[in-house]
Amino acid sequence: MNLIDADSKSRRYLNSYMTSNTTYSKYQTAEWYYHIYLLCSTFGYGFYNSDENMMKIYSANNPISGVMSTIVKKRDYTEDYRWIAVRNKNSLGYCNYNFRTSQQVLQFIGDLFTDSGWWARFLYGASNTWLWQFGGTSQVPIPEVTDTPIRSYIYVTEINKT
Repeated sequence: MNLIDADSKSRRYLNSYMTSNTTYSKYQTAEWYYHIYLLCSTFGYGFYNSDENMMKIYSANNPISGVMSTIVKKRDYTEDYRWIAVRNKNSLGYCNYNFRTSQQVLQFIGDLFTDSGWWARFLYGASNTWLWQFGGTSQVPIPEVTDTPIRSYIYVTEINKT
C-alpha cells in the first residue's frame, strides 16, 4: 500500500490475485494436499490466501499507511487464467517437449540433468495438476465449473474513498 500514490487524480489501481477456494468440495483432502504440493513445489511458493481474507485486506483502513481503500469493481477471471495455462497434451508430462530435431532432444537431456525444477514440473504436468486448480484438464471452455481449488480475481480499488 505504501507504493501507491495516495494523491493520485484517479485514486484507483488495478490488482489481480489467485485465492484458495475454501468452498471447494475437496478442500483440505489428501488429493487437495497432493496437488497443492506439486503446484507450490513447481512454482516455488506455497500459499494462496482465501478470497475472504483478500477482501478484508483491500477493503479496509491500512494501519501502516493510514490509507482507506474500497474495492469498486471485481471480476472472476479464473477461466481466462485457465486458458493462459493450457499445455500441449501430447507432450511428455505436458511439459511441451517435442523431439523432432536433435537440438530438441539435446535440450530435453540438458534440462533433465541440469534443471533442478525439471522433475517437479514433470510431475506437475504428468499428474494433471497443471489445470486441476482451475477445474480440470478439459481442452474446451468450462466457465460453468466453479467448484475449483483456486479462483482468480481482478479488481479495481479506490483509495481514500469516503
